[in-house]
Amino acid sequence: MFAKQIWRMHTHPHSLLVKCYKAKYFPNCDVLKAPIGYSPSYAWMSMQSSTWILNKGCCWRIGDGTQININTDNWLPHNNGFKPIYYNPNGPPLVKDLLIDIPYDWNHNLIQEHFLLMDSLQILQLPIIHPSKSDALMWMYDLSGCYTVKSGYSAIQTWKSTNNKDPSSSSVNHTLWQKLWNLNTIPRHKTLLLRILNNSLPVRANLLRRGVQCPIFCPRCNIKGETTSNLFMRCAHLERVWFGSQLTVHMPNNQNQHFTEWLTYIILNKDSNIAIQVGAITYSLWHARNQVVYEDLLVPEVTIIQRVVSSLLAYLHANSKCHEEASRSTNPSVSSSTTHNRISASTRKRWMRLEPGFVKANSDANLQVSGKWGLSCIIRDEEGKLKVSSTWCRHGFDCVRTTEAYALYASMILTVVRGFRKVIFESDCKIVINKLRSIHLDDRTYFGSILSEIRKISGQLDSCVFHFTHR
Repeated sequence: MFAKQIWRMHTHPHSLLVKCYKAKYFPNCDVLKAPIGYSPSYAWMSMQSSTWILNKGCCWRIGDGTQININTDNWLPHNNGFKPIYYNPNGPPLVKDLLIDIPYDWNHNLIQEHFLLMDSLQILQLPIIHPSKSDALMWMYDLSGCYTVKSGYSAIQTWKSTNNKDPSSSSVNHTLWQKLWNLNTIPRHKTLLLRILNNSLPVRANLLRRGVQCPIFCPRCNIKGETTSNLFMRCAHLERVWFGSQLTVHMPNNQNQHFTEWLTYIILNKDSNIAIQVGAITYSLWHARNQVVYEDLLVPEVTIIQRVVSSLLAYLHANSKCHEEASRSTNPSVSSSTTHNRISASTRKRWMRLEPGFVKANSDANLQVSGKWGLSCIIRDEEGKLKVSSTWCRHGFDCVRTTEAYALYASMILTVVRGFRKVIFESDCKIVINKLRSIHLDDRTYFGSILSEIRKISGQLDSCVFHFTHR
């Protein structure tokens, strides 16, 4: 309940109560960063005791980027902890410095220069709408981005269960194994990752622990003891492999972080393609290590990287051939086309002529490529003749409703640029249409930000109607 009061103070800063508290306790900062102060009241101390809930579970939605510190604030909604893994300390301090004015979008070169590839991809997937929009805090444990007592209690219970349960039986661990085995990659790569996560890989430290007499030092550098973390993360020779790969990863210098922790983070929070690359690199490193031990052959770093690429390409090629052969043997084209014609004939609707002066804009989106949004729009006049059509491809995160909303937003921009004043917009996403028809739009997520901009643009048109249409 106290966290709810803090949330209200943050989202309604102009109320009389908030102004009174601000004048006494936090005149120069936001309520979430306010100190407890001197001689605080009992009510203020009670509210301060729950601030940590919002600081842990909230993330900034980027508008103009002026309020968000890159290093200290939560602003990457799809990263564990909502912060980048690594950021160049010589880079700019605020998110607004990562944006360009014309066109209003991310500065790709600057982001790729100061962030890891994994983080830069997630940053570029965040939609930037308009420079007039201010940054807003969204609660990550509710679909609308607004804090509620129920969602706050649920989040606290989730955090407690994650910290208290044994890892082998926790829901996080179950998700880890599920994501690992669902990776579309070479089975021996997944098996190796499983052995690493279970600490059952026969590195020399594990062999000595189990009573097998062998040298302790790394067979490649002969400097450090061969543990899993030293072998895959801290060996100077192999760091060049990680950086030279497609991921261009600088491995963390933190001596307290284990490779298993980093690997778990990648599988749980990153895109499956990144996890596949990590698995291929790890297997190639292990193969090179075994060649040093058993064949006395020192494999160059370039060769290790080439093996990663060639193994993944060979697997994809073999998979594509198997799918082609399966499709030929089953030959589903005749039956599927017949079924499709029967369904389309029964559900086809007659086109209705529009009123004079109106045009109809149909928008659609797809998420077939991970990390990319495919957007399209087609505009017809009252006679059904094509006036304008356009397609776009941009970076975006995997969220169907946000993608469909952005496709509608892009189609509205297109109609305004082309000078159409009376428009009927159609979308096959019922959630988007229902939200736009509702009176109150209480959504602080990127989805809500796009919808509010759509409403703003609709007010500039002479007539604007939103319709839902079936696929």
